[in-house]
Amino acid sequence: MKDSAAKQMATAVQLWLDFQILCGREMLLSEAYLSQPIGEFLRNYHSGPIQTEWNHPNIQKPGRGRPRQIDYGLFSRDKKRPLAAIEAKWISNQATSKQRLLDDVLRLECVRNEDGQAMTRFFIVAGRTNHIEKNFLDLKINASKKRIPFLTPLLSLERDTLCSGQELWRTVEALL
Repeated sequence: MKDSAAKQMATAVQLWLDFQILCGREMLLSEAYLSQPIGEFLRNYHSGPIQTEWNHPNIQKPGRGRPRQIDYGLFSRDKKRPLAAIEAKWISNQATSKQRLLDDVLRLECVRNEDGQAMTRFFIVAGRTNHIEKNFLDLKINASKKRIPFLTPLLSLERDTLCSGQELWRTVEALL
């Protein structure tokens, strides 16, 4: 998946969120709900197999609980070789768990194909602009007696915004 396609996917998610709000479904929006626009876009864009909740190929399953998974894996048509990994995160008005954000980013950082080669990786963050700013972009941690940004220095962020009526939504696409 190329960067240009990832930007188109971010725009598709934004437009889909606007549509859901106009249909009065704002209360349903969540990370799980993002699977519809992302899945539909990937099905149209990618000709090979797509696997949701793909078991991480390089991180062993913990003793108990679910195996470590990546939200979306894109595979080649011929050899079923992994080509790209995508993590999606919904940011609401509730405080965002720094550990969950870090886990998502680290799962992407560690993913490799069978040959040990790095894959294309994307981290998509969606939600209301004020929620993303407060609960994602402005997150801070304590370091050396001062507060520093939590994730934004680690990510190359591309910000896209769309305005629909009174609602402003932002999808942040991070290229790892």
